[in-house]
Amino acid sequence: MSIKKLNIIFCGTPDFSLPTLELLHHHPHINIVGVVTMPDRPAGRGHELKSPPVAEYAKLHRLPLYQVENINREEKILKELEEKKIDFICPRLCSIPGKPYSQYARFGMFQYSYFNST
Repeated sequence: MSIKKLNIIFCGTPDFSLPTLELLHHHPHINIVGVVTMPDRPAGRGHELKSPPVAEYAKLHRLPLYQVENINREEKILKELEEKKIDFICPRLCSIPGKPYSQYARFGMFQYSYFNST
């Protein structure tokens, strides 16, 4: 019996969200159909554009990448999501996608937080 892979959208930007993205990317029952992160920003003394860690990972592993300032104002992404059969959205340390996004995810959104109490 084969198990259907879950189609997910991952949303995150900082390096702290990379372990979650890596875990989902390598999970045998997960299919990442999109990675949403912030656009490249000027960095360093030369103010050269630098991609966020999540964008670097997505590019390296050829995952569909969306770099946007505010996910809730991006009509283009909403139209593309309508065509994909998304099971859930995983926001990790980012602005949480609003209601228009959750309506395209069969199981809605799954967000968790990690707090080290030591």
